Amino acid sequence: MKFDLIKIGFLSRVHGFKGEIKAVLEVDVIENKIPEFIFLHIEGKPVPFYVEKCQIQEDQLLIKFEDINDEASAGKFKNASMFCEAKLFETYFAKIESLEDLIGFEVSDNTKGNIGIVIGIIENSIQPTLVIELNEKEILIPYSEDIILEINDNDKKVNIDAPEGLIDMYLA
Repeated sequence: MKFDLIKIGFLSRVHGFKGEIKAVLEVDVIENKIPEFIFLHIEGKPVPFYVEKCQIQEDQLLIKFEDINDEASAGKFKNASMFCEAKLFETYFAKIESLEDLIGFEVSDNTKGNIGIVIGIIENSIQPTLVIELNEKEILIPYSEDIILEINDNDKKVNIDAPEGLIDMYLA
């Protein structure tokens, strides 16, 4: 049986003594879910592994596969590439895109309506920030899943739900 697979990351190192493995993701996880099976590239072939439990930590997973119960067994899979079936990919993962791609997108807030166009991105160690221009004023909106509700690539629009008073602070 041949599977159409998409690479989602790789196993980086063993974690603890019970067969848990840290994995680096090359994609974003949707709604803190992962598929029931993940394929590992072993000896040139994709091998499915049942995910017993998984904890998502930013761009990493702490993952426990069924029947891998100790440090030595888990260590055999270090650096193995991880794959997901292509037909399931969009259900569980999204491609990581550069925030720079959002420049030129129209931004709409649930309360305030259209608040302007993204003219830049401020990258910092704490949190990226969208720079939005409205009537020659700049509005800074943190790029956070609590605020950014939807990004529509086709319409070039970003829908947000800014905390009360944040937008007003810049327009006053």
